[in-house]
Amino acid sequence: MATPYLGFNTVLGLALEATPGTPEARTVWLPVVSASLQRVLGKDPVATLAYDGAVNRTRHHWHSDQGQGQVVVEPCFEGFGLLWKWWLGSASTGAASGGIYPHTYTQARTLPSATAELVLGDSGNSQVFAGAHCSKGELVIEIGKRALFSFDLLAYEPAAPGSAGTPTFTASLDLPMSAIEAGDLSWNSRTLSSDNIQKVTISLDNKIAARPRFGSRKSSRPTRTAASEVLITVECDYHTDNFEADWVSNSTADLTLTLTGTGSRTLVLTGSDAYISSHSRPLSGEGVVRCTLQFRCKGGTDALKLVANNTQSDATAA
Repeated sequence: MATPYLGFNTVLGLALEATPGTPEARTVWLPVVSASLQRVLGKDPVATLAYDGAVNRTRHHWHSDQGQGQVVVEPCFEGFGLLWKWWLGSASTGAASGGIYPHTYTQARTLPSATAELVLGDSGNSQVFAGAHCSKGELVIEIGKRALFSFDLLAYEPAAPGSAGTPTFTASLDLPMSAIEAGDLSWNSRTLSSDNIQKVTISLDNKIAARPRFGSRKSSRPTRTAASEVLITVECDYHTDNFEADWVSNSTADLTLTLTGTGSRTLVLTGSDAYISSHSRPLSGEGVVRCTLQFRCKGGTDALKLVANNTQSDATAA
């Protein structure tokens, strides 16, 4: 009887591509919380009326071949810049002060293309996906848990499984984020105290899709199909009516949240021109009443901006 493979040692390797769709050696390796990334083949029955005397359709058409799925990892104060750039689109680094470099990640119309390698548990194999684009990402910060970053991939050059690469981990993995490092949330001259926040979810949907083409089952490079969408959802204790008043008055302002790690390392998240798109406070028990605020950010090209301050001189280093 064959021994089944286990999920132990599932790892993701990434590298930004100089030429979209052309594989690059992986430069950043991250342990994986979960992954559904896989090769997806589109095959459909041929809808002819001639069944060769049978009662079932006897022909099918294989029309597409791409990589897609979701990967969940733990974000860190260092060694995570490649994913921030890949998600948002652009990165720049300012001058260091006291050994700390500010790296600014902003949205870009054209998203970077990356090579992703998913090591398939303890099988000794991996699958490489060139031309990988981040179609959607979500950063979740919740009390009692490590922060999680989940991202959906579209890759137009998937390969068959082969021998796994050799992951190289850095000390950056020892600098994880969690709600413990999160501070107050600021918006519209109001402060939502960290004492009252239970969970914050930052979502950026890049609205990209595969582009089927003539001459190949594989698509062309994925592209935007609509305006991107930035949503910031805050779950907190219900303790004031101010936010409902702001919701009704249609107030708009920048929203900021800062996570502070060790050694002056920080991550500052800014949602530009944010307004409250929904407000709810259901009453369902005798305990603390919870309120959920959803902010929609409408800044033109900077609806979401991240600034990572850390000891790395390169904005995308491992």
